[in-house]
Amino acid sequence: MHPAHAMNRLRAPLAAAFALALALVAAWGFAFSEDASGQTDLGACELSPWLRDALLDDANYDVPSYRCDELELDDLAIWDFSTLPSSIARRLPGRFAISDADYKLLLRLSNFNADSLPRDLIGLGERGQVRLIDLTGTGYRLADVDFRNIPIGTGVALSASSSVRTGFQAHSFSTRENGVGHVAVAFPGVLDSDQESLVVSTTIDADADEKILIDIGQNMLLNGDSRSVVYYWPIYVESDNDNDPDWSFDLEIDADADAWSRSDGTGTRENLDLDDLDISDAEIIVRDADAPRVLVSDRSEVVEDAIEDALAAIGSISHRGDDITLKDLSAIETLNVVDTDDGRTFALGGGDLEGLSGLTKLHLKGASTLPRGIFGGVGDRDRGVLIDFSVNTPDDSRDSRGGDYNLDSIPAHILSGIEPHQTLLLTGQLDSGGKPLVTGLDRGVYRARPGESFAVTLPVFYTGDSDDSTTYFVVAQLPYDFRENISPFVDKDDLGGIIELRDKDVVRTMVTVPDTQDSAKGQWALVLFKDSGEEFDKLVDWALISP
Repeated sequence: MHPAHAMNRLRAPLAAAFALALALVAAWGFAFSEDASGQTDLGACELSPWLRDALLDDANYDVPSYRCDELELDDLAIWDFSTLPSSIARRLPGRFAISDADYKLLLRLSNFNADSLPRDLIGLGERGQVRLIDLTGTGYRLADVDFRNIPIGTGVALSASSSVRTGFQAHSFSTRENGVGHVAVAFPGVLDSDQESLVVSTTIDADADEKILIDIGQNMLLNGDSRSVVYYWPIYVESDNDNDPDWSFDLEIDADADAWSRSDGTGTRENLDLDDLDISDAEIIVRDADAPRVLVSDRSEVVEDAIEDALAAIGSISHRGDDITLKDLSAIETLNVVDTDDGRTFALGGGDLEGLSGLTKLHLKGASTLPRGIFGGVGDRDRGVLIDFSVNTPDDSRDSRGGDYNLDSIPAHILSGIEPHQTLLLTGQLDSGGKPLVTGLDRGVYRARPGESFAVTLPVFYTGDSDDSTTYFVVAQLPYDFRENISPFVDKDDLGGIIELRDKDVVRTMVTVPDTQDSAKGQWALVLFKDSGEEFDKLVDWALISP
């Protein structure tokens, strides 16, 4: 769309648009010299409301809501959700799940490295302060608890519908490689009247090469010994990066345990011998998670060849054929899929690109078909992936040519199915006068809330005589009402993402609205520029972003 059309469409003065461009030019000079995200250090106030309110209750940290930023996860062994006031208990979600965002905040509040793997964690704090999450009396059942963001060493207590047995609650449990499973234990009636908690530990019986993959809290805290409470102990098993059948190991509860006079595992301590109890062993069945659903040898020949060539170039990966694992596939950053024998057109099949989650560049030359879901999960979610197409050059002129896609020829399910980290580079189309059909944004208003993404078609502008091409766009929250004749002002904290795109002349990409917003500012906008990012002197188009 022509810039003038965009201005008329939104009824905003042209002078305001150029003021916006000039303001962004000024911001660019120092946008990356300081933190351009505009975010401050997050505290407990940014936790999900239900979790924040439950933790601030007087049964836990006893911090007034207006002092939520002062919360520190120190010296509390039990998160007690069992005694919440009804006003807070009513706001508990239907499924107990600590979100990824909450988990990162909890780690920061307890001075943990947010990049730590589950096997590196013992509780939520440096000394394992939170060792038990008490959900008894909340109505939660085992099916209602997501163990994914509950660290190793932190147990979960749930009410049982009937009396429980001593020790393991089943003879076998199952988990999956690279996933958090659980075992269930209970010890009813083993404590004396002046003892409130029990701490037990386990011994892992497995081969040496398997034992290093297994992580389970070594000292599990059980608050009391009720006959109607079961304790679930998270267990994590790392991948062995081999496409092997399922395997198993045994877990045994040690005979020596500690009984404590306080519910948090402190106070007066006494040794307790569990030898006379029938606590038994439990078998942990580990389901293999290394093999892709579609083995590399079962994929299209051109894809198999491309994967084998990419792994050979990496050098440090020895697996080939059916031994190639998901981890191996994720290590590939660039993949060129082309029929190198005679340049024929090829058809991609379902699952051909499964597991290629580390790609930053995918080039398909001569792909005649693009099945539904072919790009699902493809590409590095942090760095993004550029997916581009080009026409094949068959050795035999009688062979078909194909693979060059534009907005009209690429399947609609591919355009609608791209993921937030994916960008499609397509061939541009010309009108009858030889001018590009795509000259600006494809809409005047995009619908998205903060943190959400939306699909955009963008032009790519060639710079001078160079074959390189560039497109720059900015997502900004502006203290400006586009319905009024007021010039906007943008500072460095208004800048969203600035992305440089190359190689093709039409881009289909996903634009993400930042997940934090300033209540003092107003409308989100998408602004499109051409030419050098150092100048930002040519505003091409802009559009509003509305929820």
